[in-house]
Amino acid sequence: MNVFISWSGNRSREIARALHGWLPLVINAVRPWMSEASIEAGTRWGKVLAENLATTKIGIICLTPENLDAPWVLFEAGALSKTLDDDTRVVPYILGLKKTDLTGPFRQFQAKSVDQEDTKSMVQTINEALGGLMKIGSKQPVFSVCRNLDFVPVNAAGSSTWSGIVGSSWRN
Repeated sequence: MNVFISWSGNRSREIARALHGWLPLVINAVRPWMSEASIEAGTRWGKVLAENLATTKIGIICLTPENLDAPWVLFEAGALSKTLDDDTRVVPYILGLKKTDLTGPFRQFQAKSVDQEDTKSMVQTINEALGGLMKIGSKQPVFSVCRNLDFVPVNAAGSSTWSGIVGSSWRN
């Protein structure tokens, strides 16, 4: 299942990069799509972006105070919400914000914070959208992997950029 990851700005991009590398390690049926990593050189990026926005069933919008009003994040959130049906999910994934700080199109969706509890909840939502392929619980393998990684998303090379993005607040 494709998971569209939206970002704008440096901190948001680092969150998106971390999720892009980490999500398939947690649920291997997930195919994250991120513009920076998923559009090949020389490709007409607008067409590829539109195709992915139209066909995705799960979108994660990486939000920080710096990008709440960023045109591309607003565009992608709007495009994702246009395709909503009972099986589609849009998750504002927030860092440095309270859920009450969200406005506009973001306010209509159940937001999740960049912390262990909300990230686990987001992964459970993705898993449920896949038909509950993995049994997720505190003693199940998917979160044992997270615990072994100190629940820190890693990039594709296996290194963590997370602590530099979220600081010490990540660990409960």
